[in-house]
Amino acid sequence: MLIVFRLVYLGASLLALAAGLLVLGSMAIPGRAPQTPTFVAITATVGGVYLLLAVLAWGIRRHLAPIVVHATEQAALRGNVAWLLGYLTFGGVLLCLILAAMVYGIAGRIDQGFAIFG
Repeated sequence: MLIVFRLVYLGASLLALAAGLLVLGSMAIPGRAPQTPTFVAITATVGGVYLLLAVLAWGIRRHLAPIVVHATEQAALRGNVAWLLGYLTFGGVLLCLILAAMVYGIAGRIDQGFAIFG
């Protein structure tokens, strides 16, 4: 279960990173993206939120695994930690599905020749 958890959160962090880089990269498309200060601020903020989400998912993946390993050594915590890991894995799968749809939509909008915002 721990391996599945780590893979799910690795996927979530990579998808969030891809979304952030696509949003920020869309500002550099010549002639497609408006360069008004409002557009740049919105795009930079949304890209930054995606990058922050990538760091958060990576941190959860990295720091929760050792906690799970140490907590399962204690019989009193074993069941609670297993449930927590299951809930977090389920939430991570939902997050991956949402992020995959967002990355698909962002890439499709860029492919059609439109800016993400504006």
